[in-house]
Amino acid sequence: MNKLNLAVLKAHRLKDTSTFGKQDIYLRLTAGSAVKTSDVIKDAGTDCALGEIFTLELPPGTLEVHLEVLAKHSLTDDESIGTAKLLIDLIRDSDGEVLRVPVMSKKGSMHGELECTGSISDSGPSAPQIPAATGSNPKGYPYSSPYPQQQRQPGPYPAPNNPQQQQQQQQPPPGNYQPAPAAPPGYPAVAAAAMGAPMYPQQQQGGYPPYLP
Repeated sequence: MNKLNLAVLKAHRLKDTSTFGKQDIYLRLTAGSAVKTSDVIKDAGTDCALGEIFTLELPPGTLEVHLEVLAKHSLTDDESIGTAKLLIDLIRDSDGEVLRVPVMSKKGSMHGELECTGSISDSGPSAPQIPAATGSNPKGYPYSSPYPQQQRQPGPYPAPNNPQQQQQQQQPPPGNYQPAPAAPPGYPAVAAAAMGAPMYPQQQQGGYPPYLP
């Protein structure tokens, strides 16, 4: 949303609505549905220094603002002297320069002039701040990851042992361990198995299988 900052500096040649003395005036700024009113300026007359500053949020779609000059009466209703119209684009492009805006009556007659200066600024919410990195990060990453680091769970398979552990596992356990005796040469496989030697299936010698009619 845009914010309007408008300073009304002086008034020149305002229509005189008073019968006795100098007239009291005040300003009413309207921007869409937003309305702001200044304090009453006593004995302003037709030419005076105002020094009124308005700051308000511009409703979306606002293209112009209206600055009405009103005469304050004590015995009768307040009277509108006229309205000055300022385009939002004109204020934005003025770059702080003083603008002289005519005060026009409802019938289109010129009832004075106002000196104004203003600016349009962006009052939208600021961008969220990125938290500072708390640890060393790889180059190119400006901040730490917002997600928690997951701990590595042990897998279903045991971790491989180092060569020293494998060598220790292959060594026989201490004590009265006796290796299985080797079968003497010529012993059949059954006898060798009985003595503790591993039993392997006998391989068939070379040749063709017997013919079965």
